[in-house]
Amino acid sequence: MRKWTVLLVVLAGSFLGTAAIDKIHVDTETSTFIDVNGNTRLLRGVNVVVKGPPWHPSREGFNANHSLVAEDFKTLRSIGVNVIRLGMMWVGLEPTQGNYNETYVGVLADIAKEAAEYGIYTLLDMHQDLYSEQFCGEGMPEWTVEPSGSFMHYPQPARPFPFQPRDKDPATGLPTRQACASIAGSDGLAFAELYFAEDVSYAFQQLYQNATLVQAWSDAWVHVVQSFASANLSNALLGVELLNEPFAGDIIHNPSLLNPGIADTQNLAPVYDALAAQIHQQSPETLIFFGGVTWGRWGTGFVQAPNNEPSKSALAFHYYKPLDNFRVPGAKEQFEMNHLDQETIQVGGMVTEMFSPACDPDYDGTVKQADNWLQSYALWQYKTMCEETAATLAGVSQHAAFGACKTGGGCPFFDQAGNPLHAVFEQTARPYSPATAGHLHWMRYHNASRVFEMKFNTGVSPSNVTTIFVSSVRVYSSGYDVALTPATVGTWKTISDTELEVHSILDNTNITVRISPK
Repeated sequence: MRKWTVLLVVLAGSFLGTAAIDKIHVDTETSTFIDVNGNTRLLRGVNVVVKGPPWHPSREGFNANHSLVAEDFKTLRSIGVNVIRLGMMWVGLEPTQGNYNETYVGVLADIAKEAAEYGIYTLLDMHQDLYSEQFCGEGMPEWTVEPSGSFMHYPQPARPFPFQPRDKDPATGLPTRQACASIAGSDGLAFAELYFAEDVSYAFQQLYQNATLVQAWSDAWVHVVQSFASANLSNALLGVELLNEPFAGDIIHNPSLLNPGIADTQNLAPVYDALAAQIHQQSPETLIFFGGVTWGRWGTGFVQAPNNEPSKSALAFHYYKPLDNFRVPGAKEQFEMNHLDQETIQVGGMVTEMFSPACDPDYDGTVKQADNWLQSYALWQYKTMCEETAATLAGVSQHAAFGACKTGGGCPFFDQAGNPLHAVFEQTARPYSPATAGHLHWMRYHNASRVFEMKFNTGVSPSNVTTIFVSSVRVYSSGYDVALTPATVGTWKTISDTELEVHSILDNTNITVRISPK
């Protein structure tokens, strides 16, 4: 049946017409994100995580280190970003047990509100590295730490066991900057070794199985979600990522947790069920993003979605190009494994961290794999989100003048002098379809020729408008040509210097789109 439509779309500013801030859920048959109009949605984003006080980006004005203001949102829109993964730090939310920092919640909500005005979703991420500042990391409040009784005394011959933080910051009682720096190796990854210290693994185990802590964890998320709903930001909130890079748990007394899939099954799945049930009791449509242990490159141990609600769930994966001396799956193998995991448990999925072009010399190859599997992703990270001074570098506090420069905060879009890294912006601004009216079959971009192609089936979607991000400034400075195959199935029009729309005319029809430079 022909579906003749009026090819007139009223747009506000530079928003994507069909890619507006609509509620997104998961099509369990295809394990893809879809919106209320049945459009297939792809997300391209950046991480914005502040690892020290005030635990959120600065809002007073633009700077190249740690701001997130109107100028930033305009810049992000210009390179195709439609989601930010925003750190929701539990220590910032609830510094003392039972006392929520409403000012902090308000700042997060204000960021999400402004992001939505630019057509950008917010994914809230309960971020942590090494659990808390007590262990030279960040994220979890100190009151959640359950001492094991033997602080990091597990005997091992190599660094960092045992790690005895004898030097304490007198103002906080936490290990000094110098004590924490003593475990930093030349490879830049040494901090992660402390996950295997006894008190750290024990703290995670208690988080997963101590009923009081599980309830507090759940209450924290419920409070944030309800606050966003009260501010009419439910659509702007893409979802909540329950915990960043969860560790396996008490591997000292249960070494089997180190085996692939075991910690996911025994520790994470039960607690995710409990969290999802309570969050959805208060906010039934909130998307739950859940991740397994970081060695899930070989597949997760999850057999169902949290609380068995696949249409409201998405696996959160991380992909970092492995070092040459690490025998782990590369991009092709891991993205395929991610896809199979999603299909097996019928959930959506998103790579919530992967290197920006500043750190990945094979960024084009990595993103080709994401495109091949139609995977959404967020790059690590937009800015350093911290600022050091001579005084803070000489001091004992783990904090910087703003935030904390630690536990993997690199790969920003700006250099140390505050200058934009134009090559990083240009590589990020690849063409893609954020909203496809129907089922997206495939999508690919040839970096050398700058040719973009996609194929989709129009299905019977209420919408007939497919949106494609194209940067006339960074990719197609001399203009571009668009070809539809078959030529009679639709029309196309340029909306702005970053957007074009394809308007389909027939239901249940395959359309191929090709964009090439003039």
